[in-house]
Amino acid sequence: MPSFLRCLLLVISFLLSKPLFAQEEDRYNHYGAQLNAVFQVHDQIKKGTPWPVVLSYLKKQESKKGDWFYLDKSNLVGAIEATILYRSRFSQVICLDTASVDALLAILMDTVVTCAPDPKPLTNADEPFMMEEPDQVEMIHHEFARRGKIALPDLMRHLTDTAATRTIRDNGDSSQEIPYSLRVCDFVLYFIEHITQCDFLDNTQGHILSAETPDRQQKVCQQVQNWWAANKNTTKAEGIYWQLENQFFSIEMCERLDKLGEKDLVIQLLTAQYSKSRTPQSTCFPYAHNLNIARALEEKYNIDLALEDCANGMTNYRCNNGAEKAYYILRYDTTGFWYMALAEVVATEPYTTYHRGGEVWKSIFAGIISVEAEHALPVLIQLMKRKEIAHEPNKGFPATVWTRKYPESAQHNLRVCDFALLQWLEVVKKIGWMERNGAREFVEQLGSINLSSSDTRDAQIAKIIEKYGRSR
Repeated sequence: MPSFLRCLLLVISFLLSKPLFAQEEDRYNHYGAQLNAVFQVHDQIKKGTPWPVVLSYLKKQESKKGDWFYLDKSNLVGAIEATILYRSRFSQVICLDTASVDALLAILMDTVVTCAPDPKPLTNADEPFMMEEPDQVEMIHHEFARRGKIALPDLMRHLTDTAATRTIRDNGDSSQEIPYSLRVCDFVLYFIEHITQCDFLDNTQGHILSAETPDRQQKVCQQVQNWWAANKNTTKAEGIYWQLENQFFSIEMCERLDKLGEKDLVIQLLTAQYSKSRTPQSTCFPYAHNLNIARALEEKYNIDLALEDCANGMTNYRCNNGAEKAYYILRYDTTGFWYMALAEVVATEPYTTYHRGGEVWKSIFAGIISVEAEHALPVLIQLMKRKEIAHEPNKGFPATVWTRKYPESAQHNLRVCDFALLQWLEVVKKIGWMERNGAREFVEQLGSINLSSSDTRDAQIAKIIEKYGRSR
């Protein structure tokens, strides 16, 4: 193509693309202006700018249907208008210990704070704040905690109150990190949860009620009403138990119940909740919420439900995702009891059987290197019986962590049994096992490992298996 034609095409392409560039630039500038307006509004709120001034600034900001700013602006305009109207009903000076609930909330609307309250209530509603100079919000929180249940009916009336406050928080959108002015209803739910020690909302939106969908907000409000109808005259422990059994189950509420002296009841509740997913048709490893319940039972009460399920699932080959069961035991079994299931899998799993997610014993091989405790030894002895090359291309062996630890050995194309031998010797020396078991002379007689002679290593492995392979 002649050079002048090439130049002509470039000029035409540039002229055609210029309007597109201009449109994109306009869009970018419009978005930037909206974003700047959002931060300006919330900065004014945090600094204590009078609400009418904030409202006037916000209304002047350009927005149109379809913009992401349009809905946020409309909601905030309505919230600030509600705040101005509500605040006008009360004097500026209000005595905290004699004020009505409505008056205390009026103070809260106009109080500038440096940070929002924690999303979850304190473990003990009677705990004092530890700050030397609590701000007005903390003092109001103190006052509601002091009044206790007597304040609940009036607080509940404000669960739908979306008037704005001067407390600014991230609304949970980590991609935008757009600030959010907490509404009165958000504080009210926080106060209610603190007084009752019950959870009514999870952390899906950072525990901000007004940021939830209308259906979710309505459900939370109904749950509070249900709780109050059933627990007006109950003790704190009875109220938590009712909530756990009837509306909302959380490990945090179980912890609060435990602190009130109900340990046996908590174990019963956690076990029953975990067992809901355990049926003859569903015996596999639990996930998500149920797994957190299992961890609470294991950590706090030494009841190994999930560890037992993992061991049973692996050794009986009933469940998928055997790798995840193996890693769960490797990570959480501190007693060594369930490690015997890992050893059994390595010893008995057919060499050619492929399980969904990979052969289970390979996952055990990949994870056992990080265990430097006596209960790893039986597993390593079983791995010494496997002669597969551990670092062959395209064989699917997860030997990377091993070759990182033993960079020189990776050059010798070592087998699974060789890596297990290396790790076994390191562990018995590191944990003092030789002294406790009178094995120092035996280990010394094994000698150093010869990385270039598989026959020498096989002889060492045979001696270890013969002496300790049947001992546990």
